[in-house]
Amino acid sequence: MWIADVAALISPGHAPDWDRVVAVAREVGAERILRLGLRLASDVLGADLPVHLEPFIRSDGAVSRLAAQITNRLASPEPRDIGILQRAAFRVRMRGGLLPGAAYLFRLLLSPTEEDWTAGKEGNRPLFWTP
Repeated sequence: MWIADVAALISPGHAPDWDRVVAVAREVGAERILRLGLRLASDVLGADLPVHLEPFIRSDGAVSRLAAQITNRLASPEPRDIGILQRAAFRVRMRGGLLPGAAYLFRLLLSPTEEDWTAGKEGNRPLFWTP
């Protein structure tokens, strides 16, 4: 769903001010996440990338590896569960390094999820993670 949203954003007639988008991503430390979202929109849905951003998007080898990992997972006929440690490692790589990744993980840990806001589910989750 999110990949389709990104593809819709970069479709002709809907493109944002890309210089501003890149500047904001840089400001908040989300350049790799921006590159990954754009790369996936192109690889998975065939969205045309903004021509002047292709070098920016394709210059990050980690983004190429992350995009391939996601694309392979999406193409798999059987969904596979990803363990908590694998998800954490993925998010660290997605954020661009150990310290930024750890800060990102910590922020995610403290942020409510959609499930947290679902009425009636408040008592169904353990207070702490259990294997």
